Amino acid sequence: MNELTPQEALQAIADGKKLEYKFNKEKDWRIFRPLDNGVTIGDVLVRRFIFRLAQEMITVGDVSFPKPESEPLEVGTVYWVTAPTHQYYSSITTFIWGNGRDDKRYLQRGFVHLTRDAAIQHAKALVKLSGGSIDAE
Repeated sequence: MNELTPQEALQAIADGKKLEYKFNKEKDWRIFRPLDNGVTIGDVLVRRFIFRLAQEMITVGDVSFPKPESEPLEVGTVYWVTAPTHQYYSSITTFIWGNGRDDKRYLQRGFVHLTRDAAIQHAKALVKLSGGSIDAE
């Protein structure tokens, strides 16, 4: 997911969009709640935090997973494929969007994600929704 510039982050906050944030050197993203976080406009402007639009989620019953990409990616974009039958729940190797037949097939089937973690969450959700166990070896 794309990081927002300070101006884009402030506009998104003003527009009431859901955001995620992290400190510059952290790995994990957190849900941004303006009233709870104590983040000031100054913090945003000096890039104390990195912001991005929050990932959209799909919820079926009590199972949620990140929404897969629905539009063709820019050529050269790295992506992962949901793989519920694979030992690690996602493609081990990354794919690079080339607008080819396989790229389009994965996209049409709703399996294209921009992060490995999102692909894994999606695959585990499919296993759960099918009545399977994500702990099975």
